[in-house]
Amino acid sequence: MAENTTTRVVEVQVDNAEAIKLIADYNAKIEESTAKEKALREAIKKKGEATAADREELVTYIVLDAGMAVGDNQIQILMVYDKDSAQLSNCRPSDLSAELNGVAFKSQFGEFSFASVPCEEMVSREELYLDLLSIVLDSADVERLILVSFNEEYGDKVMERLKGVKNKETIQFRMNEPEESIEGYQWEMLAYPVMQALGIRGEEL
Repeated sequence: MAENTTTRVVEVQVDNAEAIKLIADYNAKIEESTAKEKALREAIKKKGEATAADREELVTYIVLDAGMAVGDNQIQILMVYDKDSAQLSNCRPSDLSAELNGVAFKSQFGEFSFASVPCEEMVSREELYLDLLSIVLDSADVERLILVSFNEEYGDKVMERLKGVKNKETIQFRMNEPEESIEGYQWEMLAYPVMQALGIRGEEL
């Protein structure tokens, strides 16, 4: 060993009991969220196919829960899909390309316009969603962003994109509580507006 060289042994202690508890709590939350989502899916099936009026009710309840005020707002709904998700299940109309692209309706919250955005062959649904998210986040014309993302596939990447967003209200609807808190970000439970729009009561879940 070279002269004047000091060797140090650093002891690192890990609280295994606390780590195990945190992992167990996290797994319990995932199981609870999965169970609630499954119960909601079953309740939706029992209600039968959702109609165009149900769809309008759903997006209206979503913007209401997001804190949007009554007024002459311009609200654009972008629906990203690929060949495996071009049809909405338990809905009529259901075809995102032929029946739900370019439609609109008005309510006390303003005008809602729907645009369906298909994936190209070389771009995945995840990549397209994240690209559109970046464009919207950079747009000075968008004051408030309401997200409903496929968190099982790319939820972590969505959260990363939302970090550092300024001068824009961002609300995400999801089925479980996010793991981390982001400044300027708010989340709401997606199950509530779905249940309200379809008339599903809590005791049915």
